Amino acid sequence: MYIGTQFHCRHETDIEVLAQLGVVNVDQTPAEPCSEWTVDTLKALRDNFDKHGINVEMIHIPLGSGSAFENEAGAIFLGPSDERDRQIDRMCEIVRMASDAGLRGLNYNITILGHLRTEPSYGRGGAQLSTFDYNKMDHSLSDF
Repeated sequence: MYIGTQFHCRHETDIEVLAQLGVVNVDQTPAEPCSEWTVDTLKALRDNFDKHGINVEMIHIPLGSGSAFENEAGAIFLGPSDERDRQIDRMCEIVRMASDAGLRGLNYNITILGHLRTEPSYGRGGAQLSTFDYNKMDHSLSDF
């Protein structure tokens, strides 16, 4: 067994902490917009983690957990259009680039409407909890 994680790396010290905790594999996505990703971008990401003994195994492809209407590649889900075709072509490019950069896989999180939540609640020890209360939802939102 080994320890791995997925997270948003804010700066170099985050990588150092992961190494200290024994993390050996990560799913880490480049900070740049996906339109700027290149094979060299992905290799540089891997190299930065490699120097700490951590392997970047996967990246998230930009199909995000937000609403398709606000997503970097949301047109893929919103019906035929020229933009949809461009975004599908870009996803194919990203798959090829990931392979060329030596990544083991790609990860995604698709939620057409996004994660529907209301204001957080608080649990044991003051932990902030994601919360959904139908009665507190904005009911003026359209159905998709």
